[in-house]
Amino acid sequence: MVQFVFTPWRDRHELLTARDHFYPDDQDDAGRRRELQHGAVARVSMWMQRGNCPHLVESTALLTAAVLCDTERMSSGGSSTYAVRAAYSTAFSRFVTGLLDMQQDKQRKMSMFSVAKTIGLPATFVELRHQATHEQLPSLARLRSAAEKALAWIWDYYWQHLTADQGAEESRADPCRDAVVEYLDSSAATDPTTKAEGLRVLLARWGKTRVLRAAIEISETTKKVRVLLGSVQLSRELLQSADSSVAGSGASSAAHGVEGARTEYEKVREELAARESSGSKGDAGGGETAAEASSGSENEIGWSSYEQWEPKPIGVV
Repeated sequence: MVQFVFTPWRDRHELLTARDHFYPDDQDDAGRRRELQHGAVARVSMWMQRGNCPHLVESTALLTAAVLCDTERMSSGGSSTYAVRAAYSTAFSRFVTGLLDMQQDKQRKMSMFSVAKTIGLPATFVELRHQATHEQLPSLARLRSAAEKALAWIWDYYWQHLTADQGAEESRADPCRDAVVEYLDSSAATDPTTKAEGLRVLLARWGKTRVLRAAIEISETTKKVRVLLGSVQLSRELLQSADSSVAGSGASSAAHGVEGARTEYEKVREELAARESSGSKGDAGGGETAAEASSGSENEIGWSSYEQWEPKPIGVV
């Protein structure tokens, strides 16, 4: 019998992106790390509304949110010390209690210390959970240390074992492509000055030819409308700027690279035009079936309608 696994994230790449944002690179500055972690917490909050979110993913978000609240309190004095201690205690208690309850045997109940020993959870976590639940709240210094250790334990127990599927590995194999996707996904919400500065950084690091090729590849594979429109606009701007630069400098290796990218881009446009014309002819003749229309829509870029649903017996693919 076919079994389906429902996940709140769209694909494996989205889950791994959240992992990278929860545990950012140490080379990033503190402001950038906090920005990534805030985005990851908001993303997991959305996943919780959808349901079927793993407990350790939720616990990572809760602990990270408590750490961010503590950091902002030290910088701006927004929250009181007691409120931060309560946030730490709530996140930590929910992490330990939910994790150990999942490991319990319904027929033979075990103590929390026994269950923690079987999965390798430190006994100090259980003790701190008991103190935060039944006694006075632990000190802020102890809660900070426990939150850092808990996030490290979750990484070793859950996050580091997640591997990308083949499609995600291919999409992340090119760092230039990843940088262009991040730029296109965030540039729509920024002002023109910031957008122009981001493009200047991309061109200075990767070069016009490589950025143009990455934009063309993104337009062929992305399913996000904002990224698709941004990649087409970026390709058009780079091609127009290439016209002026090539006209003033003559034939060069960079010009050949830009011309090669232009040829690929024109091929994509011709294929799209051919698909649209063939689709209109099929509609006029009335000979195209629903199956043919659905199979053609799978390869189209951007929005496409789903195929007509037909009921099938359970277990039949």
